[in-house]
Amino acid sequence: FDETGMKVNGINHWVHVASTKMLSWFGIHRNRGRVAHLDFSILPQFTGIAHRDSYRSYDDYPQCQDSLCNAHIARELQFAIERDEQAFWAQPLLDLLLTIKKQVEAREDRVADLRWQGRHRQKYRALVELGLTHNPPALRSDGQQRGRTKQSKTYNLLRRLKERQDDILRFMSHPLAEFTNNQAERDLRMNKVRAKVSGGFRAFTPAQEFMRLRSLIHTAIKQKQCPMDILVQLFTPGNNQFLKLLSPD
Repeated sequence: FDETGMKVNGINHWVHVASTKMLSWFGIHRNRGRVAHLDFSILPQFTGIAHRDSYRSYDDYPQCQDSLCNAHIARELQFAIERDEQAFWAQPLLDLLLTIKKQVEAREDRVADLRWQGRHRQKYRALVELGLTHNPPALRSDGQQRGRTKQSKTYNLLRRLKERQDDILRFMSHPLAEFTNNQAERDLRMNKVRAKVSGGFRAFTPAQEFMRLRSLIHTAIKQKQCPMDILVQLFTPGNNQFLKLLSPD
């Protein structure tokens, strides 16, 4: 699951994607988070492993298991190393994640050896605790009465690493969990190109129609079918099997 911004009549909207290796679904909505998820009613009913980034709205669906994108984690660790001088814990943690990735990819069952899983988790926790020791939370300033105290990017990353350990390391222990969310990001790429070239859509209805057709074409390509043949079937009068795909319902 993922989303990216798209202008409709000059107003920012969001293109949402739900995808697997064989299926692609795209939708466009004024809202980025929970309202859109409920209207589309895919994620709220999903019970598998949801590959996703750390966007907060994805946390509202306990019926599925999360697998957080480690490409995002790696970029944040690299930022901490280069900008915040946190190499003493962030570099070993980044190296650990990449080591686990190599071990998983080398195994036929796509999970790390159980003996190594325990060692990796122990080292992961030790590095996160080391980082937290040197990056304590900011204290509430004098006179602050409401709201949260603003924390550094490094502290927020460390807190997420600690609280979401199972979701970050799920790729190590579950054969269907992947290291990144690249599947969804690749599927969204064409929409990003369109946004850069054309600037978006002039009206919402054509945007919806484009997303439905794009879902069909992209799924056909994944399933090694000719998109042109699929479109001919779709627009052939009386072909009820495909005609219903044009309906928003």
